[in-house]
Amino acid sequence: MMLAQDEYDAWFRRHLRCSQASFRAICSILRGVLQGYTVDAYNKLHGFEKKVAMLLHFLATGKGYRGTGLALGVSPSWASEVVGLLCKEIRKARKTFIHLPRTAAQWKDVERCFRATRGFSGVVGNSILHSTCKQ
Repeated sequence: MMLAQDEYDAWFRRHLRCSQASFRAICSILRGVLQGYTVDAYNKLHGFEKKVAMLLHFLATGKGYRGTGLALGVSPSWASEVVGLLCKEIRKARKTFIHLPRTAAQWKDVERCFRATRGFSGVVGNSILHSTCKQ
């Protein structure tokens, strides 16, 4: 499988907009949060990682369900089903992932951290996978 072979990292970066290491981390996080999700009830043929890859490809490329299906060897209707169900499950678990600052000082800390890690100011954001700034 592509996930186990480092030479496919360029494919992950081009089609999913993340490295293989980040993809593995995303799958691990989602697997822990979405333990009871409903996609597996539909089809065990495609593993969890492939379903996450469908979601990331759809969100990263803008090529729609047809493009996602072609890239990952599934039908557009199945890609649509998986993307919809995973989005629904992630939405239900959103409080696990999204923690917005509540005060102006907390927003300033987030901006400072982003400036320190990414090199430019005026932007608020960070990644749960690569947060190196201690607040």
